[in-house]
Amino acid sequence: MDSLAAIEYGVLGLVVGVALAVGVEWLCGGRVRRPGPVAWLAVALTTGALFGLTAWRIPLGSYLLLVTIYVCALVVVFFVDLRVRRIPDVVTYPMIVLALVASPFVPGLGLVRSLIGGGLSLALFLLVYALAGPFAARWARAQGREAPGVPFGFGDVKLGLFIGLITGFPAVFPALFIGSLALGAAALVVLVARLAVQGRQAFLSTIPFGPALVIGGLVGLLCGPDLVAGYIGYYTAALISLLEMV
Repeated sequence: MDSLAAIEYGVLGLVVGVALAVGVEWLCGGRVRRPGPVAWLAVALTTGALFGLTAWRIPLGSYLLLVTIYVCALVVVFFVDLRVRRIPDVVTYPMIVLALVASPFVPGLGLVRSLIGGGLSLALFLLVYALAGPFAARWARAQGREAPGVPFGFGDVKLGLFIGLITGFPAVFPALFIGSLALGAAALVVLVARLAVQGRQAFLSTIPFGPALVIGGLVGLLCGPDLVAGYIGYYTAALISLLEMV
């Protein structure tokens, strides 16, 4: 899609973002109310920018519509988890079903790649979910404080499954890598800030994981195949150069 069409789609995203802001408020507060100006602006601008990027990366057609639905779901998850540390099942469950049903018709993906990506992501996040609780408890005991709740919830596992299904294999790898980088950067900033205020008692249990996973999922969904192709091309050229030197 050309630049003008991408801008027009971005403007549509601003309008859709208003509706998403209302949805975020409902999921955070349990009832529909007029979103505040900061929430409205953040959700609307984010949705508009992502709509424009989506239209710029994906040609007009049914796949663009499908990715747009995924983007809307990820935007809602991002802001809900950022505000209340909860990933809504009312969003993730329907999206997982949609990803499974639609994957056979997605160009370059297919059901098999989707299932492999989802399986790898699910296995990784189940492992993190199983280890997060004991790790947080040991860290808390080392600091002489009561252990908090599990810092990595099962909602994150379901979100990871959804991201794996929509990115597929092998694009799930850059999605998880970017998500890990985003989480690490956020954790570093929060830890430094809390150390400055709380000293050695700083703890990271209140950092939401969902927003970082969403960032990785968006990168994998929109740019994953190109990133994988770039890595393959780079390492192939490096291997050829090495062989020529031998």
